[in-house]
Amino acid sequence: LTPTLMESMSISTIQLYYGGIAAISAVLFIVLSRETPPTPPCPPGGEVRALMLDGLKHALTVKAFWFDLAIAFIGLGIFNGITTWVESIIRPRGFTPSDAGTLGALMIVGGVIGAVVIPALSDKQRKRQLYLYVAFIGAIPGLIGLTFATSSTLLFASAFVLGFFLTSAMPIAMQYGAEVTHPTPEGTSNGLIQLFGQAAVVFVFIMEALKSADGSFTRALLLAIGLLVISLFLISQMKDPKELIS
Repeated sequence: LTPTLMESMSISTIQLYYGGIAAISAVLFIVLSRETPPTPPCPPGGEVRALMLDGLKHALTVKAFWFDLAIAFIGLGIFNGITTWVESIIRPRGFTPSDAGTLGALMIVGGVIGAVVIPALSDKQRKRQLYLYVAFIGAIPGLIGLTFATSSTLLFASAFVLGFFLTSAMPIAMQYGAEVTHPTPEGTSNGLIQLFGQAAVVFVFIMEALKSADGSFTRALLLAIGLLVISLFLISQMKDPKELIS
Protein backbone atom coordinates (compact mmCIF):
# COMPACT_ATOMS: atom_id res chain seq x y z
CA LEU A 1 0.00 0.00 0.00
CA THR A 2 2.88 2.38 0.70
CA PRO A 3 3.56 3.57 -2.90
CA THR A 4 -0.15 4.35 -3.36
CA LEU A 5 -0.46 6.11 0.02
CA MET A 6 2.63 8.18 -0.77
CA GLU A 7 0.66 9.92 -3.50
CA SER A 8 -1.63 11.58 -0.94
CA MET A 9 0.22 11.69 2.41
CA SER A 10 3.65 11.97 4.00
CA ILE A 11 5.84 9.14 5.28
CA SER A 12 5.27 10.25 8.90
CA THR A 13 1.49 10.04 8.44
CA ILE A 14 1.76 6.60 6.88
CA GLN A 15 3.91 5.45 9.80
CA LEU A 16 1.28 6.71 12.24
CA TYR A 17 -1.40 4.68 10.44
CA TYR A 18 0.77 1.55 10.43
CA GLY A 19 1.69 2.06 14.09
CA GLY A 20 -1.97 2.47 15.01
CA ILE A 21 -2.91 -0.76 13.24
CA ALA A 22 -0.07 -2.57 15.02
CA ALA A 23 -1.17 -1.20 18.40
CA ILE A 24 -4.78 -2.28 17.83
CA SER A 25 -3.58 -5.75 16.83
CA ALA A 26 -1.51 -5.99 20.02
CA VAL A 27 -4.49 -5.00 22.18
CA LEU A 28 -6.73 -7.54 20.45
CA PHE A 29 -4.17 -10.27 21.09
CA ILE A 30 -3.93 -9.39 24.80
CA VAL A 31 -7.72 -9.32 25.15
CA LEU A 32 -8.58 -12.44 23.14
CA SER A 33 -5.63 -14.83 23.62
CA ARG A 34 -5.70 -17.44 26.39
CA GLU A 35 -2.82 -18.94 28.35
CA THR A 36 -4.51 -22.35 28.44
CA PRO A 37 -6.65 -22.81 25.31
CA PRO A 38 -9.46 -25.42 25.35
CA THR A 39 -7.60 -27.56 22.80
CA PRO A 40 -4.08 -28.45 24.03
CA PRO A 41 -1.24 -28.11 21.49
CA CYS A 42 0.06 -31.64 22.08
CA PRO A 43 -1.01 -35.05 23.47
CA PRO A 44 -1.30 -35.41 27.26
CA GLY A 45 2.17 -35.55 28.80
CA GLY A 46 3.83 -34.00 25.78
CA GLU A 47 3.73 -30.56 27.33
CA VAL A 48 6.60 -31.44 29.68
CA ARG A 49 9.64 -29.48 28.53
CA ALA A 50 13.19 -28.80 29.63
CA LEU A 51 14.11 -25.54 31.31
CA MET A 52 15.01 -22.75 28.90
CA LEU A 53 18.81 -22.85 29.35
CA ASP A 54 18.96 -26.66 29.33
CA GLY A 55 16.68 -26.69 26.30
CA LEU A 56 18.92 -24.20 24.50
CA LYS A 57 21.98 -26.33 25.12
CA HIS A 58 20.15 -29.44 23.93
CA ALA A 59 18.85 -27.78 20.75
CA LEU A 60 22.34 -26.77 19.71
CA THR A 61 23.52 -30.38 19.94
CA VAL A 62 20.95 -31.61 17.40
CA LYS A 63 22.56 -31.76 13.95
CA ALA A 64 19.26 -31.67 12.05
CA PHE A 65 18.34 -28.46 13.86
CA TRP A 66 21.45 -26.72 12.48
CA PHE A 67 20.27 -27.58 8.96
CA ASP A 68 16.89 -26.13 9.95
CA LEU A 69 18.56 -22.91 11.08
CA ALA A 70 20.51 -22.75 7.81
CA ILE A 71 17.43 -22.96 5.57
CA ALA A 72 15.66 -20.37 7.74
CA PHE A 73 18.69 -18.09 7.28
CA ILE A 74 18.57 -18.55 3.51
CA GLY A 75 14.79 -18.30 3.13
CA LEU A 76 14.32 -15.18 5.25
CA GLY A 77 17.46 -13.61 3.80
CA ILE A 78 16.08 -13.91 0.28
CA PHE A 79 12.62 -12.70 1.30
CA ASN A 80 13.99 -9.68 3.19
CA GLY A 81 16.44 -8.85 0.41
CA ILE A 82 13.77 -8.87 -2.29
CA THR A 83 11.22 -6.89 -0.28
CA THR A 84 13.89 -4.32 0.62
CA TRP A 85 15.14 -3.76 -2.93
CA VAL A 86 11.96 -4.59 -4.85
CA GLU A 87 11.64 -1.20 -6.54
CA SER A 88 15.32 -1.09 -7.51
CA ILE A 89 15.16 -4.67 -8.78
CA ILE A 90 12.42 -4.04 -11.31
CA ARG A 91 13.09 -0.39 -12.24
CA PRO A 92 15.84 -1.18 -14.82
CA ARG A 93 13.26 -3.26 -16.73
CA GLY A 94 10.90 -0.28 -17.04
CA PHE A 95 8.53 -0.97 -14.16
CA THR A 96 7.16 1.81 -11.93
CA PRO A 97 7.04 2.30 -8.13
CA SER A 98 3.36 1.35 -8.27
CA ASP A 99 4.35 -1.91 -9.93
CA ALA A 100 6.80 -2.48 -7.07
CA GLY A 101 3.98 -1.94 -4.56
CA THR A 102 1.75 -4.39 -6.42
CA LEU A 103 4.59 -6.93 -6.57
CA GLY A 104 5.24 -6.63 -2.84
CA ALA A 105 1.54 -6.95 -2.05
CA LEU A 106 1.24 -10.09 -4.20
CA MET A 107 4.25 -11.62 -2.44
CA ILE A 108 2.60 -11.00 0.92
CA VAL A 109 -0.82 -12.28 -0.16
CA GLY A 110 0.75 -15.35 -1.72
CA GLY A 111 2.76 -15.85 1.47
CA VAL A 112 -0.30 -15.64 3.71
CA ILE A 113 -2.15 -18.21 1.59
CA GLY A 114 0.88 -20.49 1.31
CA ALA A 115 1.58 -20.30 5.05
CA VAL A 116 -1.92 -21.67 5.68
CA VAL A 117 -2.23 -24.26 2.90
CA ILE A 118 1.16 -26.01 2.79
CA PRO A 119 1.76 -26.34 6.56
CA ALA A 120 -1.79 -27.69 6.89
CA LEU A 121 -0.95 -30.41 4.36
CA SER A 122 2.28 -31.08 6.23
CA ASP A 123 0.35 -31.53 9.48
CA LYS A 124 -2.27 -33.72 7.86
CA GLN A 125 0.30 -36.10 6.38
CA ARG A 126 2.71 -35.70 9.32
CA LYS A 127 5.59 -35.02 6.96
CA ARG A 128 8.06 -32.15 7.24
CA GLN A 129 10.93 -32.92 4.89
CA LEU A 130 8.63 -33.52 1.90
CA TYR A 131 6.89 -30.17 2.29
CA LEU A 132 10.13 -28.30 2.86
CA TYR A 133 11.17 -29.70 -0.52
CA VAL A 134 7.85 -28.50 -1.97
CA ALA A 135 8.36 -25.01 -0.52
CA PHE A 136 11.91 -24.49 -1.75
CA ILE A 137 11.49 -26.16 -5.13
CA GLY A 138 8.29 -24.19 -5.73
CA ALA A 139 10.05 -20.93 -4.87
CA ILE A 140 12.72 -21.41 -7.56
CA PRO A 141 10.44 -20.75 -10.61
CA GLY A 142 9.00 -17.71 -8.85
CA LEU A 143 12.46 -16.29 -8.23
CA ILE A 144 13.56 -17.00 -11.80
CA GLY A 145 10.49 -15.15 -13.08
CA LEU A 146 11.19 -12.24 -10.74
CA THR A 147 14.75 -12.09 -12.06
CA PHE A 148 14.00 -12.06 -15.77
CA ALA A 149 10.33 -11.12 -16.33
CA THR A 150 9.75 -8.19 -18.68
CA SER A 151 5.94 -8.27 -18.71
CA SER A 152 3.85 -7.22 -15.73
CA THR A 153 1.70 -10.38 -15.92
CA LEU A 154 4.69 -12.71 -15.62
CA LEU A 155 6.32 -10.50 -12.98
CA PHE A 156 3.23 -10.41 -10.76
CA ALA A 157 2.55 -14.13 -11.19
CA SER A 158 6.15 -14.87 -10.25
CA ALA A 159 5.89 -12.68 -7.15
CA PHE A 160 2.77 -14.53 -6.00
CA VAL A 161 4.37 -17.94 -6.58
CA LEU A 162 7.56 -16.91 -4.79
CA GLY A 163 5.64 -15.62 -1.78
CA PHE A 164 3.31 -18.64 -1.71
CA PHE A 165 6.10 -21.19 -1.51
CA LEU A 166 8.94 -19.36 0.25
CA THR A 167 6.84 -18.04 3.13
CA SER A 168 5.20 -21.42 3.69
CA ALA A 169 8.58 -22.91 4.58
CA MET A 170 8.86 -20.91 7.82
CA PRO A 171 6.02 -22.48 9.86
CA ILE A 172 7.08 -25.94 8.69
CA ALA A 173 10.69 -25.22 9.68
CA MET A 174 9.51 -24.02 13.10
CA GLN A 175 7.40 -27.14 13.64
CA TYR A 176 10.29 -29.34 12.51
CA GLY A 177 12.62 -27.54 14.91
CA ALA A 178 10.22 -28.05 17.82
CA GLU A 179 9.96 -31.76 17.02
CA VAL A 180 13.63 -32.62 16.52
CA THR A 181 14.77 -30.65 19.59
CA HIS A 182 12.17 -32.02 22.04
CA PRO A 183 12.16 -31.52 25.05
CA THR A 184 13.51 -28.04 24.27
CA PRO A 185 10.65 -25.53 24.72
CA GLU A 186 9.07 -24.46 21.43
CA GLY A 187 9.69 -20.84 22.34
CA THR A 188 13.42 -21.53 22.55
CA SER A 189 13.73 -23.47 19.29
CA ASN A 190 11.48 -21.05 17.42
CA GLY A 191 13.37 -18.10 18.92
CA LEU A 192 16.64 -19.47 17.56
CA ILE A 193 15.08 -19.88 14.12
CA GLN A 194 13.85 -16.28 14.22
CA LEU A 195 17.28 -15.13 15.40
CA PHE A 196 19.01 -16.78 12.44
CA GLY A 197 16.30 -15.47 10.13
CA GLN A 198 16.81 -11.89 11.30
CA ALA A 199 20.59 -12.25 11.06
CA ALA A 200 19.97 -12.96 7.37
CA VAL A 201 19.47 -9.21 6.91
CA VAL A 202 23.11 -9.39 5.82
CA PHE A 203 21.78 -10.60 2.46
CA VAL A 204 20.28 -7.12 1.94
CA PHE A 205 23.80 -5.66 1.96
CA ILE A 206 25.17 -8.51 -0.17
CA MET A 207 22.54 -7.74 -2.80
CA GLU A 208 23.56 -4.09 -2.85
CA ALA A 209 27.23 -5.04 -3.16
CA LEU A 210 26.46 -7.29 -6.15
CA LYS A 211 24.44 -4.61 -7.95
CA SER A 212 25.92 -3.82 -11.35
CA ALA A 213 26.88 -0.35 -12.55
CA ASP A 214 23.60 0.04 -14.44
CA GLY A 215 21.58 -0.76 -11.29
CA SER A 216 20.74 -4.35 -12.21
CA PHE A 217 20.28 -6.87 -9.38
CA THR A 218 20.54 -9.88 -11.71
CA ARG A 219 23.75 -11.20 -10.14
CA ALA A 220 22.27 -10.97 -6.64
CA LEU A 221 19.10 -12.76 -7.73
CA LEU A 222 21.11 -15.50 -9.44
CA LEU A 223 22.97 -15.94 -6.15
CA ALA A 224 19.59 -16.25 -4.40
CA ILE A 225 18.53 -18.95 -6.87
CA GLY A 226 21.78 -20.78 -6.17
CA LEU A 227 21.12 -20.56 -2.43
CA LEU A 228 17.68 -22.12 -2.92
CA VAL A 229 19.34 -25.01 -4.75
CA ILE A 230 21.84 -25.40 -1.89
CA SER A 231 18.88 -25.45 0.51
CA LEU A 232 17.60 -28.58 -1.23
CA PHE A 233 20.80 -30.36 -0.22
CA LEU A 234 20.38 -29.15 3.37
CA ILE A 235 16.79 -30.39 3.42
CA SER A 236 17.98 -33.81 2.22
CA GLN A 237 19.81 -34.09 5.55
CA MET A 238 16.67 -33.22 7.57
CA LYS A 239 14.90 -36.54 8.08
CA ASP A 240 11.46 -36.55 9.63
CA PRO A 241 11.46 -37.32 13.37
CA LYS A 242 10.88 -41.03 14.00
CA GLU A 243 7.76 -40.44 16.06
CA LEU A 244 6.11 -38.78 13.05
CA ILE A 245 6.56 -41.74 10.72
CA SER A 246 6.10 -44.57 13.19
